[in-house]
Amino acid sequence: MKPMERILHRLELIESKVKRMADDVKCIQESNEKLRKEKKDLEDIIIVMKAENSKEEEIEEQSSGWYFW
Repeated sequence: MKPMERILHRLELIESKVKRMADDVKCIQESNEKLRKEKKDLEDIIIVMKAENSKEEEIEEQSSGWYFW
């Protein structure tokens, strides 16, 4: 191979690696966005569950008192 051909070949290899890396970055960004959405959904579920648990505890406290008729 002539020096110029080697340089062109290396350039093609580098361009190919750069393209794969760009594709990987895009894939990672999409995965991160999906994980952010899932995290938000889980946080919302936790908030609802805490609210329901709080209501249940309040009801238990009210019903556990002594009643005299």
